[in-house]
Amino acid sequence: MIHQTGKILLVTLMISSAPVAHADTCSSLKDLNWLIGDWFDPGEQKTFNESWIYSSGDSYSGKGWTMETTTGEISFSESMRILRQDGGIYYLVKLPENDGEVGFKLVRCPDQEAIFENREHDFPQRLHYELIAKDQLQVTVSGEEGKSFVLDLQAKVPAGEGEEDAAPANIN
Repeated sequence: MIHQTGKILLVTLMISSAPVAHADTCSSLKDLNWLIGDWFDPGEQKTFNESWIYSSGDSYSGKGWTMETTTGEISFSESMRILRQDGGIYYLVKLPENDGEVGFKLVRCPDQEAIFENREHDFPQRLHYELIAKDQLQVTVSGEEGKSFVLDLQAKVPAGEGEEDAAPANIN
């Protein structure tokens, strides 16, 4: 009996001490809560800004714009949404010059990263968001044949300090 109990204890210890792999997919929008906030990439001639807020239990709303540093003129703008739809999580972007939104499906979601893809779109085909530090967000925008660019964004208010915009605990 002692021998049998020892085997059970050994198996239990082996299972409980095995490393736990982080899920590569997000089960809810709450897994992307780190994205909420105001981000910017200051440049000498242009500053890119991106802002995300919680809008409902099934979506975040965002906007991006580029401002000319010397004139303050907006030279580029886009509106974005991340939402739960049809059993998946999608990133939808709308540019003023396009009639509709372009959708990208969340394909991977390791810890504090989100990778959205749309292989049918001309450019970009992949959007890779990664929280490097609580006040640093890197966005890699890429397509076929190595065409890509990277935005190294800084938080206007470091994550965790702008709690009024954070998603409530009951977000899906």
